[in-house]
Amino acid sequence: MVDEGAEEPVYANKNIPAFLKLPSFDTNIPRNAKGFKQTNLLQIIDQGELLKANAFQSKMLSIRHPVLVRDRPESIGMQLPSSANAITVRDIADIVGYSQVVHVIDVEYQEEMEGWTFADLVDYFEDEDRILSVTQTTESSSSFTERTRPSRRAAAQYIQKTRHRVLNQISFEFSQTPLANYVKSPSFVRDMDWIDQAWPHPSPHRPTVQYYCLTSAAGSYTDFHIDFGGTSVWYHLLSGSKEFCLIVPSERNLKIYEEWLDDSDQAHIFLADRIPDPHDVLRVALSQHQTLIIPAGWIHSVYTPTDSLVFGGNFLHGMDIEMQLRIYESEAHSKLAERFRFPFFKPLHYYAAGMYLEKLIDGQVCLPELEELPHLVKAIQSWWKNEESETDQTATVAGAVEYVLQQHGCSSFDDFLRRLQQQIDRNVQNGISPDKASSRSPEVKVLTIPIGKATTPKIRLRIAPPKTTSDSPATGNTPPVNDTSEFRIKLSSKSPRPEPLPSHVRVARSKPREDMSSFVDERELLKDEEWVPSQTEPEDQKIFKGRKALSNPSAQKPKRVKVSGRDRLLKKLK
Repeated sequence: MVDEGAEEPVYANKNIPAFLKLPSFDTNIPRNAKGFKQTNLLQIIDQGELLKANAFQSKMLSIRHPVLVRDRPESIGMQLPSSANAITVRDIADIVGYSQVVHVIDVEYQEEMEGWTFADLVDYFEDEDRILSVTQTTESSSSFTERTRPSRRAAAQYIQKTRHRVLNQISFEFSQTPLANYVKSPSFVRDMDWIDQAWPHPSPHRPTVQYYCLTSAAGSYTDFHIDFGGTSVWYHLLSGSKEFCLIVPSERNLKIYEEWLDDSDQAHIFLADRIPDPHDVLRVALSQHQTLIIPAGWIHSVYTPTDSLVFGGNFLHGMDIEMQLRIYESEAHSKLAERFRFPFFKPLHYYAAGMYLEKLIDGQVCLPELEELPHLVKAIQSWWKNEESETDQTATVAGAVEYVLQQHGCSSFDDFLRRLQQQIDRNVQNGISPDKASSRSPEVKVLTIPIGKATTPKIRLRIAPPKTTSDSPATGNTPPVNDTSEFRIKLSSKSPRPEPLPSHVRVARSKPREDMSSFVDERELLKDEEWVPSQTEPEDQKIFKGRKALSNPSAQKPKRVKVSGRDRLLKKLK
């Protein structure tokens, strides 16, 4: 029986009541023959060991539908702090530093407040009055205990004056802080992520979008959005609870979403009510220690019933390139500010194209990637044509193209595109499938020669069977007939993470995005044009310069060495 005298609950955002009226998804569904729980919209994993990159590559799982992992994070290859079961905002501050600047959102107005640090967040989350009255809307005039430092700043005074405000922090990227030493994304993400697989190592710049820490107060709400650049998201809940409203990114729904973004009354419209097919709307609850994978292009909003702490990250991959580019073009059309977009988006695609040329030659491209590669070729061809016609060609794009051309010995970008298209056509004609691709991977013997201390690089000498002429580039660069072996020099290092960089604070009054894609570090925008891979140094100096290792060997083109060279090296090894 409902108490008629009871007061209606008051929420921090006017769209929360409409969110809570959505029907919850029933996760009690039977497993299929492959051991997965799958519906038309959601895939549920109870055995984390099954969630591997090859499950998507072989189409056992769909990379285009959300995945809910209910197994422990270690089962999917994640690494978390040893105290992850009881980690707090203060614990995070102890690691990254209390002076670390963060962007905090006022949930009611969906606007950012300036001047906040982790010290302020600790004070806010540990405030006893807030904890006891998270559902109250009246202001408190009681004293505010100083916990983290002797002097209070404007941000802390704001807490005291507006104690009923619900604050949400969803954009702290920590890959360049000490916290990065304690956290690793799911292994399948690292195996698919273009930043890990294609971006050259080492380099002074790379997109810092892979590791975020979110601290959300009870009652937080983030309105509907799509993560920048059409990135997919991994989202692990360390503590608390979260609820998601997910909308299928059909072309019709995307157009409705874009119209909603342009609506002047957007803040008062609950987008899910405009979706014509109710089966395209999915409400999913995420509990402590569970992980959610949100695919490219999915529209979603997020509600936080209780104080929550989340680790997550964004990644681009090769199995839904069309959707990723669709979202990128939509952002460009809407003139979204650069700081809210994926950093180094175009250079990453050129590097990915170089990676795929090598994988195509080796027969290591899975069928879902092969089906998507024409979209990548079309995009970089169009971008380069426009870049050539502009006098202000970006240094990062030019550097990426120069790097790829040198790695593959191409005389021009047109030459590179021709080789890439030829290899795509060859793989299509040969009917490359995931099983065939994996069967073409030769067994290799690995000899490791340590050099100096543990933190210095190691040379890994891989002796592989010879490639046939059909595996060679279609441009005639076929190895000599007597070249019966191939050496691949790969470098690895366990170098310590860099120290945290100085923080920058900017005020932004643009709609926030949940799932870590709201803010791009301003350092990247300031330096976006500065880094170009050196192409003038000899290859051996460029690889070993500064004794920094290449943590991603696949980014370097293998060197072909004659048999006589192999004999000499093996003799030295013995």
